[in-house]
Amino acid sequence: MELKDANLYEADIIIAAGLPLTWSGVQKQQFTAYLKQNKSVTFTYNGIDYNVDISGVMIYPQGYAAIAPFAISMKGLSIVADIGNGTMNTLYAVDGKPQSGTLYTEKFGTYQCTLAIRETFMRQTQRELNDYIIDSVLRDGKADIPETDLQLITAVAEEYVEGIFRRLREHGYDVNTMRLFVTGGGGCLIEHFYKGDTKNIVFVEDICAAAKGYEYLAEKQLMAGKSYE
Repeated sequence: MELKDANLYEADIIIAAGLPLTWSGVQKQQFTAYLKQNKSVTFTYNGIDYNVDISGVMIYPQGYAAIAPFAISMKGLSIVADIGNGTMNTLYAVDGKPQSGTLYTEKFGTYQCTLAIRETFMRQTQRELNDYIIDSVLRDGKADIPETDLQLITAVAEEYVEGIFRRLREHGYDVNTMRLFVTGGGGCLIEHFYKGDTKNIVFVEDICAAAKGYEYLAEKQLMAGKSYE
């Protein structure tokens, strides 16, 4: 779509992508090699042929990328929670600067919440629940379903969200002295199902925030004259 918007059909590109925080060090080289396995790629999109040469790959940690464009304006102690489909990535920042040794990745993404809802619903009602219904409730906090069904789904979602904050507290999060930045698809769960005070919680609602962050970081690195893989 970006190539089409720029009226380009051939281009040299640099891929800016990300990995979960604590996985990036171990998997960076392998992931980079995977993304560079084809130097030239030809494909068709909406009936138009494109040809691109992959000049390089730049890998960044998930979580921080979503707040990188405005990190310079962050003051005091903050924790960033990037809650994706499969993992939750957290990091601490002081005045917007990530602190080494405070990066955590847990397999506690929204998919785990979906599984818990599906299994609990089946166990208590002996009925299968379509994932579309689950997604609707998690995304909007409601759905056109019987109130008893909604209450059951809501109860499991609230328990899942409490699990998020329990894990954050285990890593040192303090609701009174730290600001929490929430990004990723799991943010809507906290918005709808968290029972605590949200005055110190900032929701990064742009679904493209991580991708924009990768691009921002890549541009800063290139402008600084740093090489890419």
